[in-house]
Amino acid sequence: MEGTSTAFIDLTCIDRRLESVFTELASEVLKRLKAGNSPSNAVTGGIRDFRALLSQAHPDEVSDEIIAGLIGELVVLSRLCARDISAVHAWTGPDSERHDFRHARHAIEVKTSLRADRRVISIHGVEQLSAPTDGTLVLFHVRIERTADGELSVRRLVDQLLGLGVHESTLRTRLGELGCHDHHAKEWNRRSFNLEGMYAYNVGAGFPAITRHSFALGELPSGLLNIAYDVDLQFASAFKLDEEGTRAVIERFLA
Repeated sequence: MEGTSTAFIDLTCIDRRLESVFTELASEVLKRLKAGNSPSNAVTGGIRDFRALLSQAHPDEVSDEIIAGLIGELVVLSRLCARDISAVHAWTGPDSERHDFRHARHAIEVKTSLRADRRVISIHGVEQLSAPTDGTLVLFHVRIERTADGELSVRRLVDQLLGLGVHESTLRTRLGELGCHDHHAKEWNRRSFNLEGMYAYNVGAGFPAITRHSFALGELPSGLLNIAYDVDLQFASAFKLDEEGTRAVIERFLA
C-alpha cells in the first residue's frame, strides 16, 4: 500500500443469513482493538469466544438471526398480501435469488435489524442493491426487538397469512426451502419480537451502494470475486419514502 508492504486481516461472511451475527463479531473485534489488543489477538480472541458461545446452543436450534430474517420477510409479505394475496408468488428470498421479492421488472429487498436504533445494514455482493434491468428496486428496512410474547413470531405471521387466504402450498413450499417445515415448531418460535419500525427506500442513482455500475465498463475488476459492505441508512434519507410513497411503490410492485 503506497509502496509499503503491509499486512491485513480480512473478515468475510459468505452466508447472508448470518449477517447480523457477523456484524456483532466485527463490532467485538473493533472493541478489542480500541482496548489495546493486538490485531491478531483481537480477531482470534473474538472468533474463539463467539465459537464458544455458539457451541453452547442446541445443535438443532435455529439461530436468532435466521428467525429474525424470516420474520422481516414475513412482515413485508404480510404488507403485500394485505393488498393482494397473490403476492406470495413474488416471494423469492427462499430461492436464494438476488432479491427477496420479484414481480415482473420490479424488486424488493428486505433487511432486518435486531435493534430499534440500528441504521446500518450489511450488503453482500454487487447485485443485491442493483435494480432489475429497466426495472425498480425498493429496500425495506425492518427494525424489530426481541421480547417475551411479542406480537411477531413465525407462527403468528404465517397463521395470519393463511387467514388472509394466501396460496397455502406456495407459502409452505417457500418456508420449507428455508428449513421451516412446521411453522408451529418450537425451534422456530422460541423467539418473538415487536415491530419497532419499517421504512422503505427507493434505491436509485445516488443511493449509497456498490453495484456493477460503480466500476468501469460495468464489470468487477479481474480477480475480484465478491464484495461485502455496510450501508448507513442515515446517508440515504433523501431516498426514504413516507407512508404515502410506500403505498405507491407497493401498488407499483403489485401492478
